[in-house]
Amino acid sequence: MGNGETPITQVYMPPRTAVLRLVEAGVVRGLDAARLDALRAECWDGDEEQMEEAGVIGILTSFYESVEKGSRDGFLWHDNRFWMETDDVVAEIAGTLHDDRPLFRQLRLEEKVSTARRFRETVQALELERDDGVKKQLEARTLDDVVACFNEELRSRGRQRRIVPLDTSEGWKMYVAIELRLARRLAAEGALPVADLDSLRD
Repeated sequence: MGNGETPITQVYMPPRTAVLRLVEAGVVRGLDAARLDALRAECWDGDEEQMEEAGVIGILTSFYESVEKGSRDGFLWHDNRFWMETDDVVAEIAGTLHDDRPLFRQLRLEEKVSTARRFRETVQALELERDDGVKKQLEARTLDDVVACFNEELRSRGRQRRIVPLDTSEGWKMYVAIELRLARRLAAEGALPVADLDSLRD
C-alpha cells in the first residue's frame, strides 16, 4: 500500500460469516456450512453463541487441530516462546509458503545471552541457510522475529505473499501466509482478523 492510499479499516463481521468468507476466498479449504455445524456440535456443544465467542481464531484452530494441518492452508500458531513447542520453527514457517525449495533452512538453534540491545537478555540464536546457500544469523526474542526475517526476504524478492500476524491474545501468535492484496480486501471486509494493519503494507 503506497503513500497517499486510504488506510485500511476493519469492520465487524460475525465469526461464522467471516469463516465462510475465508472459505469462499480460498484461504481456508474444506470447511463449509455443514462442517461448521459439525464443529460447533463437537467443540461448543452445539451452542452458536459459544462458537461466536470463540471467534474466527478459535474456530480455525479447532478446525485445523494441529500446526501440521493448519500449514496446508498457510496457517501457523505457537506460543510466543516457540522454542518450548518445536525444534524447527523455521521449517514450519517455510512450510506455510509451499515453495518448491524452502526459503530458509534452520541449521542451528541455541539459547544465548545477547547484549545487542545494550542490556543482557536471553535470546534464541538461529543459524539459517537461505535457498541459495547463503547463511544468516538471527537473534529471536519471540516468534515475530523469525516471521519478520521471512517477510523481509519475501519483500526483497518482490513477492506479494507475506506471513501476516492475526489478532490473538498476548502470549501466543497465529499467522497466515497470504497474498497482500487478498489480505487487505479480507481485512477491510472484517473477515480476516489482522493484528496489525500496517503489516499489510508493501
